[in-house]
Amino acid sequence: MDLRESAVFVMAKQPLPGKCKTRLARHLSAKRACLFQDAFLRDTMDFVMEANVGGRFLSYWPPEGRDWFASTFVGVDLLQQPSQDLGASLITAFDQIFHLGYDAAVALGADTPDLPDGTIEQAIDALEEYDLVVGPTTDGGYYLIGLKEPAPELFLRIDWGTSAVLAETYDHASDLGLRVATLDDWYDIDEVEQLRRLAESETIRANSKAALEEIDISLSDTLKRAFPTFTKPLRGKDTAS
Repeated sequence: MDLRESAVFVMAKQPLPGKCKTRLARHLSAKRACLFQDAFLRDTMDFVMEANVGGRFLSYWPPEGRDWFASTFVGVDLLQQPSQDLGASLITAFDQIFHLGYDAAVALGADTPDLPDGTIEQAIDALEEYDLVVGPTTDGGYYLIGLKEPAPELFLRIDWGTSAVLAETYDHASDLGLRVATLDDWYDIDEVEQLRRLAESETIRANSKAALEEIDISLSDTLKRAFPTFTKPLRGKDTAS
C-alpha cells in the first residue's frame, strides 16, 4: 500500500489539571500527572511527524482547546471529537479521513510515547493484505488500530477503559468478517509503576525523558512509598540514534 495515500491520527485530550492521568495523579499530583500527559502527547506527535505517511491529524478534546492544539502542534490537521465517547470519536475521525480520499488510516493513543520507529509504517503495510490492524497493549486494550475502509460497528458496544476492549474488538471484527493483523504488544502508561519501565526504555523520547528528570528525586520517593521494592531513582536513557 502506498504510504503517501495513508494517514495517521492521534486521539488526544488537552492536558488540564484534574482532568488528565487520574490514576497517575493518585500517587503524584494533578500538576505532575498533567506534566506527563503533556510530555507523552508531544512525543507521540513527534513520532507521527516523522512517519512516512501522506496525512497527519490530531483528533482533539475539548472543543475549547482548539487554539492550544493549533499553536502547540503546528502543521497537523485538527479534527474535533464529537464528544468524550471514545467509540463515537473514533468513528467520526475515520469517516472524516476516508472522506478526504485516503486509502488507509491508523489511529494512535497518546499513552505509548516510546513506540519503536517504523510502527506506523508496519501497520499500514499490514493493511495491504488485511482489513484491520491492531496493536495490543498488555492491559487488554490497544495502542493502535488501522483500517482501509470505514467500519463503525467495530467501535460500538465496547467497554472502553477496561481489560475487555481488545477481546471485544476482535469479536466485532470476526462478526464483520474482517481479516485482522496483530502487531507486537506494547505497554501504555496509566499507572505510576509503568513510569519505571518508561525510564528504562531504549526508545524513550525527549519530552518523556525531560518530564522524568524534572521530578526525578520527588518521584522516586513517591514510588518508594507506593511500591516498597522500588529502590532505583528514575533515570531516562538516551534514545538510540
